[in-house]
Amino acid sequence: MTNEQLSRKSPWFSYLGLLLGTFTMIEAMAFQIPALPVLTKEFGVPVATAALISLCYYLTATVCGPVFGNIADQIGRKRIAMIGMIIFAVSEFMAAFATNYPFFLLARLCQGIGVAAVLPAGLSYASYLFPPNKRGIAVGVYTAVGTFASAMGGFLGGILIAKFGWQSLYIISGVLAVLGIALVQITVPETPTVERKPFDYTGSILLLLTIGTWLSLSVLVANFGWVSPYTLGMLGLALVFAISFWNVEKRTSHPFMDLSILKNRYFAAPILLYFFIALCSQGSVFTNSYFVTAKPGLGTAYVGIMTGSIYLAGAVTSLLSGKLIDSFKIKTVLLIGMGTFIVGTLLYSQYTVDTPFWYIVLTLVFMSGSLLFIAPACMKMSMSAVPPEKLGSGSGTYIMIRDLGSPSGQTTMLAAFGAISASSLATEIAAEAQNSGVSQDMIPTVVEAGKTAGKVIDPALTDHLAKIGVSFQDLYAKANFDGMVIAINQMSTIIIAIAVAAFIAAVFVLPNTNSSPGDLDQRNK
Repeated sequence: MTNEQLSRKSPWFSYLGLLLGTFTMIEAMAFQIPALPVLTKEFGVPVATAALISLCYYLTATVCGPVFGNIADQIGRKRIAMIGMIIFAVSEFMAAFATNYPFFLLARLCQGIGVAAVLPAGLSYASYLFPPNKRGIAVGVYTAVGTFASAMGGFLGGILIAKFGWQSLYIISGVLAVLGIALVQITVPETPTVERKPFDYTGSILLLLTIGTWLSLSVLVANFGWVSPYTLGMLGLALVFAISFWNVEKRTSHPFMDLSILKNRYFAAPILLYFFIALCSQGSVFTNSYFVTAKPGLGTAYVGIMTGSIYLAGAVTSLLSGKLIDSFKIKTVLLIGMGTFIVGTLLYSQYTVDTPFWYIVLTLVFMSGSLLFIAPACMKMSMSAVPPEKLGSGSGTYIMIRDLGSPSGQTTMLAAFGAISASSLATEIAAEAQNSGVSQDMIPTVVEAGKTAGKVIDPALTDHLAKIGVSFQDLYAKANFDGMVIAINQMSTIIIAIAVAAFIAAVFVLPNTNSSPGDLDQRNK
């Protein structure tokens, strides 16, 4: 019996190695949620600038997805997955021993490269190993494994940071990645290859520049403003790179990103809907990590509990969705998930300084659970429109566009969160100082010290606070937290508007049937 025949006869055994290998990588990725507030403080950067930690990772993860997808079609998906896991393991150890912010960002870039090589392979194996009537549950299991890994990463991340420091996250991730390499090597079969073709270096570079400039805009806006020459210049570059990329891909005979797939609404519409829901969901999760860390009586360990809870909920909902999309219309499943997400956004809009932890967790369970509920449905509807010989490039393109929602949400929402919080801080710390008995003539000095989080304080202010028995750090902590509440309240209005618009679009744009003219299931009969 050939290797391919064995894989077809026992697809779950062959799929197991890749699932376990993917588990180790996604668990490591989930460590970032409780780690981000700690890393912000460790490297002494503003919240808006800390968005670069996510941006660097997703820049290479999204851009390299189509690249490795195409290469995998030509040299084998297992080989590419192995290369990716090796890169990921090395990058985790780089992050663990980073002594400055630039080197840490370099490690994040490398982590994205490794993930970009592995995740498209895992998605394409679902269509390669399983018959049409079993692919829904296979995709659901793949998503559930990822969300369970995220839950474990969230739970363990908060505990490990509190007990052993943030470096322990990356050391453990590196070790787990090495174990994952062995599992993939033993259990995952190699896939057939297609004829090798020239590599589109120009297109890949232009895509890297396009996404990099686009995702950096929110960080520049938060730090320099909309009309800053830096922001406007970056916007101009983003447009130039995007137009150039589009033109190059249409003209080249061997594009690494097949734009023709995007013309099929069965492929494009679900991705775009997932993109916007992910943008809102991921932005909410990461802003809540700062909120919970700063909330009196909570901290990093609670961020881990929060993260683990929402991903466990996602593991359940993705499994449920995977089963439902094999029995009911995909559109119906999507609308149920998006409606539940809107309920979560309404809960999010009610935050106050006294919001209990259980309410925060419940809110994010609704939002993230809904996101993972629609994920298998979006995958199945999109991938059904991809021909077999383009499964690698199609899955790479799907993952690239889908995953842009996460960095867009993290960078945009964190930048907005940081900017609104900072602008509110001056008002809140002045009010708090006045309520604490600080003299009126010293209020401007308190506001100025708040800009550096108390790292630079006028000696006269220090003496004055000592005389009245007031701690500047207490003033700052309360004012900073109050500013976060204001930022969340303002951001929730935008999130609700996006979620409602996406739901309306889904009602009118998505097809009412589970088959399309280019459906894989029809072509494989």
